[in-house]
Amino acid sequence: MAKILFFGYGANREKTRIVDILRASNLVGDDLKLDGGYGARVDGMILGIQDLEQIPEVARKSLLEVWGSNFRAYTVKPGTGQVAGVLWGLNEKQFQTLKEWEHDGVWRKFIEVEITTTDQHKLKAFTDKALDDSKVVQIVDGLNYESNLNMEGMKAPVKKENDEYRIKELQVIREKLAQVTSKS
Repeated sequence: MAKILFFGYGANREKTRIVDILRASNLVGDDLKLDGGYGARVDGMILGIQDLEQIPEVARKSLLEVWGSNFRAYTVKPGTGQVAGVLWGLNEKQFQTLKEWEHDGVWRKFIEVEITTTDQHKLKAFTDKALDDSKVVQIVDGLNYESNLNMEGMKAPVKKENDEYRIKELQVIREKLAQVTSKS
């Protein structure tokens, strides 16, 4: 079965993040196995940060409820820079799950980009970004940046290192996102 190449940046460059999304979406067995994890970059893009004000209302409500008012997200935009990330090989079910999780068509969209791997191979891959008319509050260095802008996570007093809690947190987020998506 052919793999769909996905260029993950921000939190999506972390294997644990991708696997947590798949787990929270009730995927099991081979659908939790990830191929790839290869360093890559996309040229001709800059890395921006959105806060809740730049996110469409339909997605903002659940993000605010789950993550709190300090939620921020990365997005790529056309520009003269480079953005570092990781190349993942996903099966069709994994790819569709990720698209749904990322509010494809509501807040974000998936586009095809040309990436360059660390060993200088050029490949076509999909990535996600905010919708074209979306604004950002800040542009950051696309090669040296923190993966996760939301280290505080949900508004709860439990430590994030606890894997069981992290999975429950993702399940709550998934439910909130499903509610928002079904209303639109």
